Amino acid sequence: MAFDFPKENEFEAPIPINNKELIGLNASALENCLNTPKPDCFLKYHGLLTMYLLHNEYYSQAVLTAEKGLQLSFRLYETLYPDLSNGYFDNSISIFSHEYVLLLYGGKAIEKCRSQEDAANFYEHYVRNGHWVHSIVQAAKRAAKIYKKIGNDNKAIDCLKYVLENIRASSVTQAYFENEIDKSKKIDKVDLARDRTIFIKDYRELAQVDEYPLSLSKIDYEQPELQASHYFLAKDRNVFKTENYFWWAIQSLLYYEEIFADIPEYTFKNYQEINGVPSDFFSGDKFYRNREKILKEKNEKLLKLDLESEVNSRFEMYKDKNIGHLVIDKITKKGLLELVKVVPVNIIVSICDRINQDNLSNRSGFPDLIVYDRSYASFQFIEVKKKGEKLRFHQKLWLDFLRNKNVDVVVCRVV
Repeated sequence: MAFDFPKENEFEAPIPINNKELIGLNASALENCLNTPKPDCFLKYHGLLTMYLLHNEYYSQAVLTAEKGLQLSFRLYETLYPDLSNGYFDNSISIFSHEYVLLLYGGKAIEKCRSQEDAANFYEHYVRNGHWVHSIVQAAKRAAKIYKKIGNDNKAIDCLKYVLENIRASSVTQAYFENEIDKSKKIDKVDLARDRTIFIKDYRELAQVDEYPLSLSKIDYEQPELQASHYFLAKDRNVFKTENYFWWAIQSLLYYEEIFADIPEYTFKNYQEINGVPSDFFSGDKFYRNREKILKEKNEKLLKLDLESEVNSRFEMYKDKNIGHLVIDKITKKGLLELVKVVPVNIIVSICDRINQDNLSNRSGFPDLIVYDRSYASFQFIEVKKKGEKLRFHQKLWLDFLRNKNVDVVVCRVV
């Protein structure tokens, strides 16, 4: 069934589109959206205009534009996807990814020109009527945060419970929402391992990023990380920054065949060539479910291999390919080889397996540094925090996971 486009006047902006002072250099982008006869271009138009209206403090007009855009998006859903089994998309479809822009900037505009309660109601309305899981989760987080802030804990809990009970969110999102609900009920249910923390002083002298071993990484070092690195180097230990990029690279190299396996529903050559990942890569646990058998088989195979040799050969094989998680300008081959040399193969496979289970949620939060003896006899993962900085929820889950694997993980606080 063809989409019944709204009449032209339904797309009239709340203020004139030719207001150059308001739109500035982006007038042509908006004009292109209107002149392209595609539904997602009309949605993009509403998203861009909402953003510019908010930026220029036309708050009421921004709200009206966002609301019209979301109404259009819901009409598109009913027309184009009437038979969608669960009513939700867990991978990014361009039409509905624009909903996130409308949601984000529309909600901010409501906070500016109406009230926080109105903004929370706006976000909750999207939670119960939206179609893209990522946007629904973000809307639920924002609604719950505002409801708690204005003292309405019951509505915050109801909003989070709705997502848990009705939407297949990622495992990390589920854990986060459950923890937030329990915190609201004053229940300490999620038993995350307590920090093993060391405190170091604020060194004036810093380790040099262009010298070995810090040069094993091309990731920018924050000042607290340089101070922590100086501390460990002074103790005659090697240290460099791995954060998330090195583990993405190891995952991409060791699991290349499985990541790009031919899954008919999700294998689109053009999409992979442009984005460097299959279309279900960031779709919560669907990526893992689509490849569970072959991923488990690869895990077993890797446990028997010399990973140093495997990573070395695969790096040369794939370094020039467009692979979304292989960010060459953030890593070095020598750093990758050091990492797989010092970390036991079973730990490496366990880390990659957790990332594979949910690329969207588990791709972030890994400790900042690896510290190891120059004899490779022992190693630690180090999460660096400056004074007063809190661990994020994703980071707590990674620390807990690693400690359950008997890995020495330390929170290093620079004071």
